[in-house]
Amino acid sequence: MPASNITGVFTITDVYDRAINDMWTTSGFFGDTNFANTVLLLSGNGTNNANNSVFLDNSVYNSIVTRVGNSTQGTFTPYGVNWSNYFDGTTDYLSVPTDAAFGFGTGDFTVEMWIYPTANPANGPGTIVDFRTAATASATVLRFNSSFQMMVYNGPSNIETAFTTQVVGLNAWHHIAYVRIAGVAYGYINGKLAGSIAITSNLGSSQPAYIGTNLTAGYEFNGYISNFRVVKGTGLYTAPFAVQTSSLTAVTNTSLLTCQSNNFKDNSTNNFTVTKSGDITISRFNPFGLNPPYSTIRNGGSTYFDGTGDYITTPNTSAFDLSSSSTEFTIEAWVYNTAPGVYVGIFGARTNAATEGWCLYIHTNNTLYTGSVIVGNAYLDRQINTTVIPGHTWTHIALVKDATGYTAYVNGKAGTKLALTGGFDYRSAAPVAIGALGSQGEYPFYGYISDARIVKGTQVYTGNFTPPTAPLLRLGASSIYPNTANVNTTFAAVNTLVLYNFTNIGIIDSTGINNFETVGDAKISTTQSKYGQSSIFLDGTGDYLLSRIPQLGTGDFTIEFWMYSPSAADCYLFVLGSNWADGAGVQVIQYQGYFALTSGAFSYNPMALIPTVNQWHHVAVVRIGANTKLYVDGVSANGGIGSSATNLTATEFRIGNGAGGSWANFTGYINDFRITKGVGRYTGNFTLPTTNPGNFPNFYAPN
Repeated sequence: MPASNITGVFTITDVYDRAINDMWTTSGFFGDTNFANTVLLLSGNGTNNANNSVFLDNSVYNSIVTRVGNSTQGTFTPYGVNWSNYFDGTTDYLSVPTDAAFGFGTGDFTVEMWIYPTANPANGPGTIVDFRTAATASATVLRFNSSFQMMVYNGPSNIETAFTTQVVGLNAWHHIAYVRIAGVAYGYINGKLAGSIAITSNLGSSQPAYIGTNLTAGYEFNGYISNFRVVKGTGLYTAPFAVQTSSLTAVTNTSLLTCQSNNFKDNSTNNFTVTKSGDITISRFNPFGLNPPYSTIRNGGSTYFDGTGDYITTPNTSAFDLSSSSTEFTIEAWVYNTAPGVYVGIFGARTNAATEGWCLYIHTNNTLYTGSVIVGNAYLDRQINTTVIPGHTWTHIALVKDATGYTAYVNGKAGTKLALTGGFDYRSAAPVAIGALGSQGEYPFYGYISDARIVKGTQVYTGNFTPPTAPLLRLGASSIYPNTANVNTTFAAVNTLVLYNFTNIGIIDSTGINNFETVGDAKISTTQSKYGQSSIFLDGTGDYLLSRIPQLGTGDFTIEFWMYSPSAADCYLFVLGSNWADGAGVQVIQYQGYFALTSGAFSYNPMALIPTVNQWHHVAVVRIGANTKLYVDGVSANGGIGSSATNLTATEFRIGNGAGGSWANFTGYINDFRITKGVGRYTGNFTLPTTNPGNFPNFYAPN
């Protein structure tokens, strides 16, 4: 990588005093122009013996933390500026209320966004936005047809016209702009002009906005939408242009700016309510990647709870007594609930279900409730904020107590204050649980929790507020956060009893997309490394890594890694799928002295002899179009599997284990495990790198 590419090199110190060299170049992360398509990157850099299963309390109390079940820490957090929304093509859409901001009349306007279509049904990839109040109303619609052409409705006559000179493709990011200037509409795809037509008609005076669907059934969008912006009164693009490489901002006349945050919100000055329908997912996968790459100090951490008994506890002591009616406190967290409509516990300090203690949870109606024995009264379960907490999105929740009652905030907006006498019941035998209603594990949480904190004696929030945009701190934390210029002190608080930053992560995914469970004693080892000082070590006796990754779908992809093993024994290197025979996934195995690539029901096809043991070797699986190939040390193995019609919908991903298979787990070391979605990085035999271009992560650019 030429030194002239480097635009910034700086050193910061994260919560564990590890120096991280963050390097960003004009052509991407370490020169990788496909970094935005990278959905997994495990470098293997870290501290010897570190894993993702040891939890720390970052408050001054530094309480002992007990892990119950298999909850795991990782890098998917609410922090960072680059996001998208995933629409599954069924009933998913976003709606914004009718307003003059979307009544374009006969004036100029711009509608733009990035899209990543993942399916092409009979009516095409689908509708991006519909501004009509009814199917025959005077407004406009933007969609794509089955020929991947950009289509617009022409006002009240509902005549649909295609911009034909540029098209989009599946499984790739495309910037789209629909612009009208002086009665002429222009379509741009990736900054190139796709065509122009005359649209002089009146496009309405007050319209709604429906993103991802059409008022005519069967035109729903399937894929990702990011940075959706509407500008009324300005045609931003008057000629072909270089597409912006960072998130859009609210320029003059912006009516709506959404699909770019960790939840469903409008970032324009209008601050419109954006309502989710269906099961749209907030995703870290976006056109720009995590920029800069993951750092604990910038991005924090989270814990994933799978809803099958996962939670963590901190022992209770007298310091946790919240019973006094005069005691102020703040209880808060970021939550990403993957099971809407189910009771899920966030915090709890109770020893049974009805007679003592307190808890904070999401009800089956998807709103926030508290349950507590109010001192001197019976146990009460009460709704404390009527705002619906959507599934599959980051939501900040906070419960604040003052001398007269309790106020609950959802994404910084207060609910009705509850004037309750007394305080929360205190029981010395009830540890404080995160991810359940109490230490018995009732109503376990499904999804992710980040920055969980209890502050006694302080109202951190006294009115509506903007939720934190960087990891939480406590005041006086300079010994833990030595470089306070780079951390968030706005939301620091004295009297912090419990603070779970969830940043004690040994095996880090630098994309910020995945949390990996370190099963068995999978860990970081300094014994071997292809680059740097360490690697991921799996000892073959039950060790493996487990997570969920974004679907690879029908598109191109690359799965690659470096491996070092003392054995050529039969084992699984990786498995994408719920088990080793999942037809919606793909696997690489060692079997009878060969590497083999399989998909679906096991059919062994030897492809490449397992190379010399006790040496580092590079393995890559690449799908481009109809061909899926296995490369070992840069050389294509014999044969291939699958076709472009194979839809890889599996999301469960294991490294070193077969998910139910009878063979042994992998024994050895792993470096630089990387998955690239939508890109086949290698089109033929390639030369492996001989040096590591950076210290963090242990990641190399393609040949």
